[in-house]
Amino acid sequence: MTTVHFGSFNAEAAWRDPAAASLPEVKDGQAQRIVETLDEVQFALCKEGDVLLTARPMLPSHREYLASLGFRFEHALDGLWPGAQPAPYAVVRGVEEICIRHGLAGDLPPVEVARKVNSKVYSHHLASALELFGAGDVVSSVEELSTSPLAGEPCILKDPFGVSGKGAIVVRARSELDRVLAHLQRQREAGRFIEFLLQPLHDRATDFSCHFEIDAEGWRPRGMQVMENDGLSFSAVRPAPRELQDQLDGLGQWRVMERVARALKDDGYRGPVCVDAMLLRDGTLVPLLEINARKSMGLINLWLQERFGGSGLLSHLSLMNLSFRRAAGFDEVLEALHRAGLLYGGGERPGVLPLSGNAVVANLPDPRARGRLYVSAMAADQADAVRMLGAVGACLESLGVNVPRRPGGLAA
Repeated sequence: MTTVHFGSFNAEAAWRDPAAASLPEVKDGQAQRIVETLDEVQFALCKEGDVLLTARPMLPSHREYLASLGFRFEHALDGLWPGAQPAPYAVVRGVEEICIRHGLAGDLPPVEVARKVNSKVYSHHLASALELFGAGDVVSSVEELSTSPLAGEPCILKDPFGVSGKGAIVVRARSELDRVLAHLQRQREAGRFIEFLLQPLHDRATDFSCHFEIDAEGWRPRGMQVMENDGLSFSAVRPAPRELQDQLDGLGQWRVMERVARALKDDGYRGPVCVDAMLLRDGTLVPLLEINARKSMGLINLWLQERFGGSGLLSHLSLMNLSFRRAAGFDEVLEALHRAGLLYGGGERPGVLPLSGNAVVANLPDPRARGRLYVSAMAADQADAVRMLGAVGACLESLGVNVPRRPGGLAA
């Protein structure tokens, strides 16, 4: 059966209650325009004959490159596919109308169910009911936040629907907390209600995610990924090494995931799930930080690994933040990677697979434009991926594109 993949990566904006108080944040129109292009990254989930429905055209050079790797899908901005299976990035308001407009028919969960299970408050209540370490506190007033025992130590305050670090603040000192309290007090006086998740700032060793699917028959584990973050924001994801998987199996991580899947199914959810978790430096497991009941970058990386991993390579999905000294287009970037011998061509030879062309050029020709290059570094191991991404950064710099670096050599 044909599957139609579609939908925005900005799911949290569709789930948030406009009457809810929000944390202090800097508005970033350029970042928003980049996120609006990321629907095209779902090409990685397409089987032959599937449809990728995006808000804007994919760049022809990117389509041609993907076709050379064997991706056979129909790309469209509009159309009718009677009876096709819908596969939205997330089930949000408007998905039902999209399905009707395009003739799609499938067993999606109700929007309110998806919204409920994607809230960090839901994750907290489930972690508490399962008596899991690291559940944190839900605070529903300025007074609760001010007097919470967790607020006396370094902690993280999270919006219930924040994604990839957006809507989260690290609070390390009382002066920082006081500024947040003053901000929330002004919003409360304006009539907004307060609801946030407060968690300790753990001494983390490894961030990881567990991926599974829920359908009418039950649940099916898909795999485990190691995540890298730049501060609180997503930076990279790669397959979890066998020794880590064995360690987490011994600590009962997948047994917890089975219970989480059962609870989600009982509450009416079906579809893809990514559960964020962490292992602390003292060996303590935090098995459930938050539930992302939707597609994810980790799921995309798992599909890339399944597609190309038979060659012995591992898929390391990373993003590289870009700024432009000159308006280098994506075609030029692709050609430069090819000339440098860095572009992945399939098979056993390592290389990088660009996942989005429009994310690179979303803000051009603004002379202060920023972009992002999302790539899968197909490499033998993490060290090879780091070296490869460093070479990609040098290649981009030669085109007049600045690539900030993080410690460890991966692009930020």
